[in-house]
Amino acid sequence: METLKSILQVAGPIALILGIVGVVASFATFLLSRSLFNNREEFRKLKIAVQGNPTDQQLRKAFELCPEALQYPESQRISELIKVLNKVEGKKAQTVEVAMTATRQFLALAVICAVIYVASLLIGKQG
Repeated sequence: METLKSILQVAGPIALILGIVGVVASFATFLLSRSLFNNREEFRKLKIAVQGNPTDQQLRKAFELCPEALQYPESQRISELIKVLNKVEGKKAQTVEVAMTATRQFLALAVICAVIYVASLLIGKQG
């Protein structure tokens, strides 16, 4: 019990600092995730519009975002644009997932540190 008490006396203040860092990092990655998600949603809506009956403005915007589709002949441009949009949207989705995973990991770090800190306070009061 004495060993646990000495470990928690050292770990408590460290856990407090890491917990605060975890909360701040979690909040920052959450804001980043939300921004990336909104960007992906706009891109996804544009992709769906291009797959359906796009307006000239939507096509212009899609070709601005994916200029590599312009290298294909006129008859194949829309189908190649859709392929490129699908590929880019998949990458954006993966980036959003990575950011959301980082948010969850930082939040888990904060919770674990909070538990360690509270344990150090409780053990400190007993002794």
